[in-house]
Amino acid sequence: MVEVLVNVVCCSANSEYAVIDLMGSIDGEGSAVAVNNNGHVVGQYNQGGRSRCFLWTPETGIVIILDDRDATPTGINDNDVICGSVFVKSNSVHVFRWTRFEGFINIGLPFQRDSSFPGTINNQGDIVGYSYVKDLSGEIDGAAQAFLWTVERGFQDLNPKDARSSMAYSINDSRLVVGDVERSRGPLHRIACEWKCGHANTSIRALSSAPSSAHDVNNNGIIVGECGSINQSAVSWDVEGEQVSLGTLGGPWSKAVAINELGIIVGSSVTSGGFIRELLEQKIGVEGLTPTTLTKQRKEHAFIVRKGRISDLNNLVPSSSGWELIQASDVNNRGEVVGRGVYKGRNRPFLLRHIPDAR
Repeated sequence: MVEVLVNVVCCSANSEYAVIDLMGSIDGEGSAVAVNNNGHVVGQYNQGGRSRCFLWTPETGIVIILDDRDATPTGINDNDVICGSVFVKSNSVHVFRWTRFEGFINIGLPFQRDSSFPGTINNQGDIVGYSYVKDLSGEIDGAAQAFLWTVERGFQDLNPKDARSSMAYSINDSRLVVGDVERSRGPLHRIACEWKCGHANTSIRALSSAPSSAHDVNNNGIIVGECGSINQSAVSWDVEGEQVSLGTLGGPWSKAVAINELGIIVGSSVTSGGFIRELLEQKIGVEGLTPTTLTKQRKEHAFIVRKGRISDLNNLVPSSSGWELIQASDVNNRGEVVGRGVYKGRNRPFLLRHIPDAR
């Protein structure tokens, strides 16, 4: 199935980005998960009660790659190798790879676990993620175990010996892996970590002692994620482990999820208006407020960080576009951003392309 792109929102004089609805004329809702440096996007959309995994390119538009499987993509590399998770008949979740030449490949499960959830894939085809064991009732028992999968060695255990739980989310081309770990002893919260995975051994370093998580790393070794508990801020860590707060869009919460080689960072944040609504919701019934006095939905917006400055992506697209950009999930070296937004009342996958000389 091929759907050629038809829906592009043109820019006004004050706009920096054009907004592309990746689903075009296709009915339904969806989101874009990742974009490679060729501008090819993977994502998922729902239509008629079914979830479909797609690959989008400027030449073909949307192409459904796993129409007969309940699968969720999580990453794509510059060779168009896609990774993700797929439900199987045994009611467990396996890791899959997909290539243009080999098609779908079920990698399976590591370490006799019951379900696995991959993160990203690098240009060597290495995949990271985490796996779970289920209890007798079939529920996940909560103890995750980070893994690295390579073509040469298959699954490798990244769970530290002193960890109760660990999750790996991203890997760069030098096999630097980032994620988080919950230690068996000490405070019961997750802390951001990095793994350096060599051919002979693997070392791990904690990036923070506070509640935190690392979500992406570029090939320069710069890491992004979030840190904090009640007030959580998007952060970055340099190669020395120095942490820098990236701020929020006015609310108490933000999370950075992707960084490109130029240091451009994207993620999502609660806005100041969203924070006010959350406070009002907490006071309903206490100060005489009723649910009809506020909008219940938390206001979350996609952001971009350039040269240390955080900006709401909704302020960088045409105000007349009709879009509200909710989450930015990835950014490539062209500066193209993908994610999920609301358009005409429905969740849709978007691609933002920078317009030259817009500034």
